Amino acid sequence: MRAFLSYLMFLLLSTFAINASVCLPSITIRKYSLTEYNASGQNWNMEVSPDGILYVANSSGLLTFDGNTWNTYKLPDKSILRWVELAHDTVYTLSETSVGYWLPDSTGILKYQATKQVPAHIQFQKTSQDLQQLIHPLPSEIIKAKPSSYIFVNGLYFIGTLGQGIYITDSAGEILLHLTAAQGLQDNIVNDMLIENNRVIWIAFDNGLGKITLNSALSFLAYRNDVGKLKNAVLHNDTIYIKTNIGYYKRSIDLLEPFATIDEKKALSQLNNKTEIRKAQLDKFRQLAGQYSGLKEIENIYMASDSLAWLVNENEAEFFLAGRNHVQLKCRLIFDNYNANLVYREEQIFPLNDSLHLASTTQGVFLINTNRLIRNGGDRGLPLRLTGIAYKDDKEQYYLKASDNEKITLPYNFYEMMISVGASVFNSVNYISYKIDNISDEWSDWQRGGKIRFLKLPEGDYRLSVRKYVPYGDFPELHLLITVHPPWYKTDWFSFIFLGFLAFVLFAISRGYQRRLQKKEKNRLRAERQAEQQRLQQLQNEMLEAELQNERNELVKQSSTLMRNEEAISKLQKELEQQKKTLGSQYPTNLYLRMRKLIEETLNDSNEWQAFESYFDNAHQDFIKRFRQQYPDITNADLRLSCMLRMNLSTKEIASILNVSIRAVELRRYRLRKRLNLDSGINLTEFLMDF
Repeated sequence: MRAFLSYLMFLLLSTFAINASVCLPSITIRKYSLTEYNASGQNWNMEVSPDGILYVANSSGLLTFDGNTWNTYKLPDKSILRWVELAHDTVYTLSETSVGYWLPDSTGILKYQATKQVPAHIQFQKTSQDLQQLIHPLPSEIIKAKPSSYIFVNGLYFIGTLGQGIYITDSAGEILLHLTAAQGLQDNIVNDMLIENNRVIWIAFDNGLGKITLNSALSFLAYRNDVGKLKNAVLHNDTIYIKTNIGYYKRSIDLLEPFATIDEKKALSQLNNKTEIRKAQLDKFRQLAGQYSGLKEIENIYMASDSLAWLVNENEAEFFLAGRNHVQLKCRLIFDNYNANLVYREEQIFPLNDSLHLASTTQGVFLINTNRLIRNGGDRGLPLRLTGIAYKDDKEQYYLKASDNEKITLPYNFYEMMISVGASVFNSVNYISYKIDNISDEWSDWQRGGKIRFLKLPEGDYRLSVRKYVPYGDFPELHLLITVHPPWYKTDWFSFIFLGFLAFVLFAISRGYQRRLQKKEKNRLRAERQAEQQRLQQLQNEMLEAELQNERNELVKQSSTLMRNEEAISKLQKELEQQKKTLGSQYPTNLYLRMRKLIEETLNDSNEWQAFESYFDNAHQDFIKRFRQQYPDITNADLRLSCMLRMNLSTKEIASILNVSIRAVELRRYRLRKRLNLDSGINLTEFLMDF
């Protein structure tokens, strides 16, 4: 079970003074494996920036850690990075093949630039004095282990070696403690060490990274396999007495020693002297604690005194001071930060006094020092910050500028967003929790990593709130406003264009409809006009036809009358001649001559014929005039026959008008064709009608 613990903790309090004032502090060792920071196991050199970013020269490249998130930046040629130095905001590095520097781009991602010149104070070599000059004499054991680096803090030397882990000595060179992989280190080969705030020592191993915290608020006292499950505990004269499910044990709180088995009777004599908390005080505290808005559902309450108590919920404990009508938070502790888990359905915390308490976990027994927890929790001034923002769509991943309290916009088609939140390696606890307004009002569980991922959000405005865990006080928060754009067909400009287009279409449809109505009305009016014109034309044609028919009838009538009159006069003339011939001298000559003159004058009187010609020419476009001009030798009889043929009279009608036989009419037609010189293929009537 011990191999799976990321934390191995010691309470190392020396039994003797060093230089009359220096004592071994309590030590907490935190191991970081290559699977945790996702880079090579070999780490060569380290630096910490003023804002709490750890930079590590790693065989895979430049490794960074902001307390929450690890990032690895590889060199262009992927060579091994050997050294890292800081100068203001610039990170200078030395690799096997090049010297260069790193600067963040607009999205906060470090970019490498090779160079041949670096500032004069960048040496890429150790400048510390030789250990032999600092410690007299340096123990031969350490010299044989090949010292590689050292840290001096609070009168103690932490000396890293290239094969034997870390030695802790006083200034005189006396070895006080030797830490190796067997005592909880990540590896025995130490390539570099650095000190942070005189409280944390970072270690670059040949196989991983490590962190030693001095005087930690939570110290590991014993494995559960060694002492069992804690049932009761009491502190008497700097000695801790405990009862477990397998026996009774004691140990000094000041000495470097494990728990030792003791007699039950002697142990009970101390445990039975433990001050019991009155039920009335417990009930009062429970009532006051229930009014505290920062608490979730209270699972367990453990009274340290009449006014102090632990309130435990899941794997988190909060230490409160009870007043007359309220409770005040003094500090809080999340056991996940130490890879420890409080026992379930058993008593979890055993107060020893107002500031020292034992915690029963599935890993073993821990000592909680609330004074150190409050003192070491003074890193509230280092706020959370956004160190990376990216999102993915169907094509690729995009990076945005990471800036605190900024508003970012995302396209509607993104399907995943990644946010990196960093704090500082100076923080004693690096846990975060988050929530997104309008999605969930509940904070997420505390998480150690600074990566926040969420899938596609509907269009709209959101506020991402991120808080970090601190040992006391309100949780500092970071807020990021997020706007998810609607799809293009839901944007204002598209709505404007669509409404404009819709208005244009409606206008076009309305205009087209009006035009169709106008066209339909025009067509209707045109049709009505055409119908009226056709009706008028038909009426006119009918009138013309009637008029033509009347004219035709009149012409026929006049022609018939004219021809009958001529025929009658001709008969009278023949009758006169016959009478003269018959009567001879008996018929008076003067009377004969007078009658003959009257008949001839009547036959030669052209007034009626001229009237007929005038009437016919008016009806047939000067036919007679044109016909005589074309055929000047035409006789009156032929002209009259031509007029009757142009009127489309049949042979029978002509014979009736002329009072002759049909044969006589056909003979006249024949003579007329000859006179007009018409070919046999030409119809006489059609010729005359078209003339």
